[in-house]
Amino acid sequence: MAAIDSVETGVLILRDWIFRQHTQYKPDFIRSDPEQGWYAIRAMLTSSQLPYRFGSVSPTHRSLVKFQQETTERIAALLNVRDGRSWRSLCERLSERGLHAQIGRYLAMTYADERNYLYELLRPEDFGLAPGEDALKSTDLSPATYLEEAEAILGASGCFEGVPRFNRQLISVYYLNAAQLRYSLRILKEGDEKLALTQKIRADLEQARQLDAERERENSRQISIVEARILDLLRQPEEFEPHRARLAEFRKILDKESAKD
Repeated sequence: MAAIDSVETGVLILRDWIFRQHTQYKPDFIRSDPEQGWYAIRAMLTSSQLPYRFGSVSPTHRSLVKFQQETTERIAALLNVRDGRSWRSLCERLSERGLHAQIGRYLAMTYADERNYLYELLRPEDFGLAPGEDALKSTDLSPATYLEEAEAILGASGCFEGVPRFNRQLISVYYLNAAQLRYSLRILKEGDEKLALTQKIRADLEQARQLDAERERENSRQISIVEARILDLLRQPEEFEPHRARLAEFRKILDKESAKD
């Protein structure tokens, strides 16, 4: 981007390259030509970061969901991951020692992180579950399909062993995302099934509370209240702050709905 005269020009060039590559290759080219497939994935990963780095790039929510879904489907094709079962199978193969397994764990971490960003984006309206908002639907898959894979990722966190950027707080975020998917699924249920899902959502949110525990430990390391205030003015926003806010808001919504039930 720095070598191009404007952000908008860079976005157009990147978009045209991704589109041209997509039209020139067969649907399964990622598996038959992993090198080109990886270039395409890297370009899409870069594109997905643009709205957060440049204020002039502001795609709609529906566009973000569809783009993130396609990006993660391409990574899944590279890793031969189709569902929760194939994810667990991949992680079993990556449990071995060696360079190839280590590279595989890096790719698995990338997939899990990007896929969880998709889970984070998904709302009831994306599944066509919000009354009178069919126009906002962005996926033909059900919340249960995504949830099955989300649970598989949570159950195989050892798949990321040795990856430097892996942080235990990420697992807390993944639990929060699983709770969000369960919430969409809960809309379709009644009676005991709805109550059982509510209990599972609360269990997920309890696991996600590790985000709050980490913040409390960080606060306990600060020397004084005055110094803490100075640091708050100078420091960059911490990576997990938005997720803590999302967790707190989710709890409020669930408590309010549970009180009505």
